[in-house]
Amino acid sequence: MDTIGNNVILTLTGASHGKSVGCELCGLPAGIKLDMEAIRFELARRSAANCPFATPRHEPDEPLILSGIREGATDGEPVIVEFANHAHDRSEYSCVARPSHADYCAYIRSEGKEDISGGGKYSGRMTLPLTFAGAVCRQILKGRGIEVFSHVLAIGEVQDERFDPMMEKAPETDPFFPLVDPNRRAAMEKLLLDTRAAGDTLSCEAEVAALGLPVGLGEPLFDGIEGAVSKYLFMIPGLRGVEFGERRPFGSGMNDQFTEGGRTLTNRSNGVNGGMANGMPLIFRAWFRPVPSISKPQTGFDLNEKKPVPLTISGRHDTCILPRGLAAVEAAACIALLDLLMEYDKRDGSFCHREGLGALRRELDSIDGRIMRLYKERMEVSKRIGAYKRENGMEIFDPGREQEVIESRAALLPKELRRGGEGLMRSLIEASKSVQRGEFNIYLTGMPDCGKTRMGKKLAALLEMPLADTDRIIMEREGRSVDAIFREDGEEYFRCAETELIRLIAARGGLIVATGGGLPMRPENARMMKTSGFTVFLDRKLSALHDQNTRNRPLLAAATAEEVNANVDRLYRERRERYLACADLVIDPDEEGAAERIAEAYRKLIAY
Repeated sequence: MDTIGNNVILTLTGASHGKSVGCELCGLPAGIKLDMEAIRFELARRSAANCPFATPRHEPDEPLILSGIREGATDGEPVIVEFANHAHDRSEYSCVARPSHADYCAYIRSEGKEDISGGGKYSGRMTLPLTFAGAVCRQILKGRGIEVFSHVLAIGEVQDERFDPMMEKAPETDPFFPLVDPNRRAAMEKLLLDTRAAGDTLSCEAEVAALGLPVGLGEPLFDGIEGAVSKYLFMIPGLRGVEFGERRPFGSGMNDQFTEGGRTLTNRSNGVNGGMANGMPLIFRAWFRPVPSISKPQTGFDLNEKKPVPLTISGRHDTCILPRGLAAVEAAACIALLDLLMEYDKRDGSFCHREGLGALRRELDSIDGRIMRLYKERMEVSKRIGAYKRENGMEIFDPGREQEVIESRAALLPKELRRGGEGLMRSLIEASKSVQRGEFNIYLTGMPDCGKTRMGKKLAALLEMPLADTDRIIMEREGRSVDAIFREDGEEYFRCAETELIRLIAARGGLIVATGGGLPMRPENARMMKTSGFTVFLDRKLSALHDQNTRNRPLLAAATAEEVNANVDRLYRERRERYLACADLVIDPDEEGAAERIAEAYRKLIAY
């Protein structure tokens, strides 16, 4: 999933080599003044242009704000922002999965459909919108007296000093390469330069702190501070470990003894007990693996040929995720902490007391937002269920199952809410049924030359639905005419091709389908048509069929027109009962307004 959060809800969009990357941030109160220069400063900390050890891919990273911020303040609408990808270069990337990247997993998971160029949505490029969202949340936290900051604890084997666990304010550091002991920088930079020259990369570790958190912040058991913050952090590519608290072998050396006012004499727990803030500085460490894109020769995996291949990555990459990755680490922490803070405020009522009715309404807005996202997910699953049923010839609607779902879901609610719950479930089920009906096909059946393709084009224009002509599709796939297929491979081969195609069409849904004249004769085809759409038998008069040039039809061909017409009569008698059995509507295509009548019948069906 690309969405996270209970109160502040973040969705990341785009991919490394797509047109853009972006984010949507929902749940923020209206009227919060934002310092856009401070936001740009955080983006600059992350930018490769300000780090000599980073990728040579330099982007302007200027945010395009589409909604949610007006005249420098939040307006209560979702904050939506995009960043254009100007420097994406696909020439260095092929269909070869790179060692220890997400390429292979993403390719298999998406069956080859996902764009994994440059790492796709698994690339470090996605930390750009994350940093923007974090910069917004940072300013809200700052207004509540909460400060989040970090430093480079280690690059390779070169270590910085640790934060003072008892600190009362953030130490002064260089924001672009923060160190507790600035004298360590020279050794780190030398190691970075030497490693880059060798075509290799380095591991690193960040130490992050937050001051000013209220005691009790956190939602144990499953959304305690450690778990909640870590969940956001692991979005950052390359993160391999998060650690809270010091490592000590004995309890006597680990325990923090209390002093006046609930503070402790030491802070070996690093500010958290039982998943909740304890009033001391919150400190954690995040360890990153070496960047997997290295210049040394390696072995990749060709996704087309399905075999290992030699690989040398000559594209752009960082020597080390830090120091510029600190902006993303802090951003993830800020978003997580603000989400927890808003939950904390709801519990103790302080936020509602300060903000009044507006706070309660924003809480409802947040809940409604979650409901709408779940509604969207339910409709997407309903579509997949409908496609599965159509593909497998199953009935779309099951009244017994519907009633069972309504009663079982309502039973989860307190007695006084069950009646409303039943009504809600009925509405959801009707919406799901509407989605499944909306994916119905219109199947046009009938004799050769009864006008199925011509009628299909009229309906496509009336209903704004795509037209699929089964004979034409099969001819394009085979690279030969229907007559040639019959002559060279026989009728059974062609009928099998029809069945394979109709199975795909049934699963797709939402098409107008001009079928071949013999397609409904196979029971399995008729069953798939019946369960996946609305079937219309175009019952054209025999006299009109006699007027058509049907000598080139494989089952009607004959030496004279009289013999052709005799074949038409015979085939019509053989097939008419099956056409009628399959049909939801029978109509003469030559009648005035025939297409409009079919369209109206279909509209009534999907509106039912």
